[in-house]
Amino acid sequence: MERTLRGREYHFGTEPNAFLVSQQGMLTPGMSCLAVADGGRSKWCVAGTTRLEVLSVDSSSVALEKARKLARQRGVDAKFEQVDLEQWDWGANRFDVVAAIFYPVRAARHA
Repeated sequence: MERTLRGREYHFGTEPNAFLVSQQGMLTPGMSCLAVADGGRSKWCVAGTTRLEVLSVDSSSVALEKARKLARQRGVDAKFEQVDLEQWDWGANRFDVVAAIFYPVRAARHA
């Protein structure tokens, strides 16, 4: 994926996800929002413009750098974190909104 993201300016485009745009009426300022696997997908863009507290996480440093650049261009205040999504502790009841659109979930690991 890193190679794919590096080769294009914004592989998934720069427009917010259409589903999230359609849900803006349900979002209120101050809500906490987790945007999962989001660096190159602009889900956070809708949340940021509705004044949510956004944490965008992705495993790709390339995708996150592009997301930071787009956020600066659009004046959106969001936090970005590079994490291993399979190992990261999402926490319980930590976010009001979780956007995990086009996140490739792997089969559950068995202990």
